[in-house]
Amino acid sequence: MKGKYQQFFKQRPCCSGSGALPVRGIFFVLLAIVCSVGFGGCALQRADKHSALSFVPELPERFTLSNGTKVLYLQDQVNPFISGSLLFRGGSLDDPIDQIGLSAVTGSAIREGGVAGLDPKVFDQLLDDIGASIEVSFGDESGSASFSALSEDTDRVLKLYTQLLSNPGFDAARFELVRKIAIDRIKLRNESPGTIAGIAFSEIYYGKDSIYGRSASQVSLSSITLDAVRANAKKLLNPQGAILALSAPDSAAEIRAKLEATLGQWKVTAAPIAAERPAAIPVGAPGIYLVRKDFPQAVIDIGHSGPKRLMPDMFARNIFNNYFGLSAFGSILFSEIRDKRGLAYDVSGGFFPATESGIFSISLGTRNEQVIPALSAIYDISRSTRETLPPQDNIEKVKVGDLRSFVFRFDDVSGTVRRQALLDFYGFPQGHDRNYIRKTKLVTPGDVQEIARKYLHPEKFVTVVVGNLRPEDLSRELGSQYPIYEVDF
Repeated sequence: MKGKYQQFFKQRPCCSGSGALPVRGIFFVLLAIVCSVGFGGCALQRADKHSALSFVPELPERFTLSNGTKVLYLQDQVNPFISGSLLFRGGSLDDPIDQIGLSAVTGSAIREGGVAGLDPKVFDQLLDDIGASIEVSFGDESGSASFSALSEDTDRVLKLYTQLLSNPGFDAARFELVRKIAIDRIKLRNESPGTIAGIAFSEIYYGKDSIYGRSASQVSLSSITLDAVRANAKKLLNPQGAILALSAPDSAAEIRAKLEATLGQWKVTAAPIAAERPAAIPVGAPGIYLVRKDFPQAVIDIGHSGPKRLMPDMFARNIFNNYFGLSAFGSILFSEIRDKRGLAYDVSGGFFPATESGIFSISLGTRNEQVIPALSAIYDISRSTRETLPPQDNIEKVKVGDLRSFVFRFDDVSGTVRRQALLDFYGFPQGHDRNYIRKTKLVTPGDVQEIARKYLHPEKFVTVVVGNLRPEDLSRELGSQYPIYEVDF
């Protein structure tokens, strides 16, 4: 590590993905990015002060490399490092039915295997010598390959980055380790009520054979071979159609020349993966599904289908989310369920959009003896949200918090350009962020109630309860509202 930058560089937030195996589906991938959920930024003292808020996000420069890679670039004249993240289409939704988990394993195996013809330990050391990092991961419908380094090492890190993506090594021993770690994680999921609830909900609601309802297992992971990983990497790693979000101190002309000499030489070897996905068609009937487990606490997942990602009412939907259940302290769910009634340790809920069809979801953790009153309260609140016009003051406060937190999403150059790349990747118009403040200010209480009336349907709720309860108790208290089912996991 270079001495004068060492302390500063260590404070750099990590850009890598988690590489976690898919559990719940595609609907939570862009929670912080495209659902525009507030992060509890500085609040103004008066709700009407948001009318004075004026902010126009900086737009990155755009250009395309000779191999079809699109680049979004913002010059960072403050920080002495380069940071990039390349977005690819494809992920676990494309996994073969008998090898679910293949894409997640592929991402880890690409990074761990290093470059062909080079011992992976040597590749790791080359990165360590310059204090650089490269991470590769694939989620449900997309993947990313991220890197960071000191700007004085730009040429070296771009060369290593290009070599890894264009000619990965797939070391056999490291592949076996990656697969073993993935299998070990599967073995542990029965110890997590939250993981059980997420998997059970997807299987019940979409069906085990749906790409949205299936999940990795020990059997599917064990069937993944190194040859299968190699073949999958050729499909997933494709420069054509990929989007690179990049920030560095160089001018746009300088960085373009450096990229063209390295990443631009990566040849296209396969057709790009299509962005379209089949609609997520629910098959699970409304009801309460009990997974009996001897846990000291219970976890509840509630949901039904939701709207697509790109809809004209997305700004009103965002304010609804913060008003209803995705604002940490000011939402109805948090205030009523946790603060006033003490019925949950944590609770959140709202709409999570996706390409074809999203989901409405409520999740909470509570004591086993509080499951029934918590469910009753949630059902009542959901119905009243459809029927009652939100107070003007409440909506104004939600809008203030959202607009303040929106501004803070652009306090980091690398984060700003990554956000714009994700918006491009998922088809948002280029002016989305520049219109965000204006369109959010226009949202009225009537617009928020219309979101509830249009998309929120408590009578269609599928509720999964993981905990130590008896089905007869649920039936006695809630059976008049929903049928009760006991399911195995």
